[in-house]
Amino acid sequence: RRIIDLHRDKPANRSLHDLKVLLGDQMDLVGILIPPSATIKTSFSKEPLYAFIEETGFRQVILNLVINARDVISKKGTIKISLKKVLKGQKLCKGQKGESRKAPSDGAEISISDDGCGIPEDIRQKIFEPFFTTKNSHSGSGFGLYNCKLFVEDHKGLIGFHSVLDKGTTFFFFLPLDPRAEER
Repeated sequence: RRIIDLHRDKPANRSLHDLKVLLGDQMDLVGILIPPSATIKTSFSKEPLYAFIEETGFRQVILNLVINARDVISKKGTIKISLKKVLKGQKLCKGQKGESRKAPSDGAEISISDDGCGIPEDIRQKIFEPFFTTKNSHSGSGFGLYNCKLFVEDHKGLIGFHSVLDKGTTFFFFLPLDPRAEER
């Protein structure tokens, strides 16, 4: 149903949300999903960051990315979650190698990093494709990252990652800020 909704011409129920508040609300659930011996580090913008988004889809993106990070870290691993404002033209995902992407407008960058095994070079081109998974058939459907990509693109954003073998991976996504936020 979610895939069908994302492909419809009419947008899902969207409203103005402070991304910092939504992300903060997710931290209780993230704490339950992560093993107690693992570490979660957060770094959120001090200022409110308002975007016109579909709330449930945003929450699903965060959970999909956190679950993927959880599945690759050790029991004492670390997951870092950050939210920051980026200005038009700024480089996204600090430390990203290869083709750099720049913010097409003022927006928010959300990143979720892990200290897991990294993504092998031979599968990097496939990870956002539907049905692609590295997990066994009992724990992965191959729709998590695909749905993340659909949500972000449907909200006129960008999604990508930076990965180093045996060091970890950072998934990031950019969402444009709503110009009406300046009026708040």
